[in-house]
Amino acid sequence: MRDRLPVISIKVDVAPVEFLHRMEQAARKGGEYVVERHPPVKRDEGSDLKLKPLIVTPHKGLTGWLRPAPDDGKRVLVGVEAATWSPEPLTYNIYVQAAHHVFQSVLQAYNRVYGTSRRLNIPSREETEPYLPEIARERFYEFVGLADKKGLDNEDWSRLYGFIWHCTTYNVELSLRDLDRLLRLSGFDDAHARQVATIFTEGRTMLLHKWRGKKPDDTEEV
Repeated sequence: MRDRLPVISIKVDVAPVEFLHRMEQAARKGGEYVVERHPPVKRDEGSDLKLKPLIVTPHKGLTGWLRPAPDDGKRVLVGVEAATWSPEPLTYNIYVQAAHHVFQSVLQAYNRVYGTSRRLNIPSREETEPYLPEIARERFYEFVGLADKKGLDNEDWSRLYGFIWHCTTYNVELSLRDLDRLLRLSGFDDAHARQVATIFTEGRTMLLHKWRGKKPDDTEEV
């Protein structure tokens, strides 16, 4: 199963558009990057800043990008991309290492010039995984800890229904995609995890329809 990649950001000390402008100046002055500006997707957003390190890396076409966070005026989103990652498939560790490789030098230059301590804020590997509140997490692990992961028996179905009931009653947000991943991480094979996740989603929809008079929505695709 492939790693989930972290959403990396920088908490900025000025307006995000000004921060990108300053970072562009620092990158151009340092001479270690090919610097590109790309027009915004939306009219009211700042343009993206792309930095391509001139130093040779194992990743073909490695590029870092910065853009204002659409829902947080004090944060800039950070990402890295490559035409080819080495090795493949891309992992959490490789992605984080590449982000440090691209942005470490220019952030150090920025901090020297402006007397700040801007850094990459990187969620841990655990924080990239689906989140369950404490009681829902207990119900989930009670289910998967005792479940026959090749085919549910009567007691397994009862525990699964209890998990569905709890998540529905307490409005626990859990998408089909996230539950499918949690099940596979807990030892279910791909096909059985998808089946159980689909049953969970359909069961929750039926309970909502019964209790609140809501119309069932279409099942989410993995």
